[in-house]
Amino acid sequence: MFLPEVFDAIYEGLKEYIKVPKTVQEWNEIISGFDSTWNFPAFGAIDGKHIIIDCPAHSGSNYFNYKGTFSIVLLALVDHNYNFTCIDVGSYGSNSDGGIFAKSSLRKAIEENKLNIPEGAVMLAMKLFRLRCI
Repeated sequence: MFLPEVFDAIYEGLKEYIKVPKTVQEWNEIISGFDSTWNFPAFGAIDGKHIIIDCPAHSGSNYFNYKGTFSIVLLALVDHNYNFTCIDVGSYGSNSDGGIFAKSSLRKAIEENKLNIPEGAVMLAMKLFRLRCI
């Protein structure tokens, strides 16, 4: 499967345009943007997207998703302008978005406050992402 290499190449070519917030001030700007644009103060909105692939040899049903195709999942956190701020890509298509998030480095970084997200800030997500305080 070549997709991880493709994503690495895209990142290398565009990394100067991908701006992951690093400070509380940058996150607060996103929160203010959500509040003024969508009337809800959030540090991001998260969802998953299936990327259809050919079934890798000897992979069993790992990549087989609920839509009846084989896929990997792109999990993305976006700001109020739909700009990507964080991504997790490559999980099996058979996993749910919430399950992928539960095991993701993004969730761990949020819980361990490694991203400098302001305390008490919220993230918007579908119901598959179990409601909880981080």
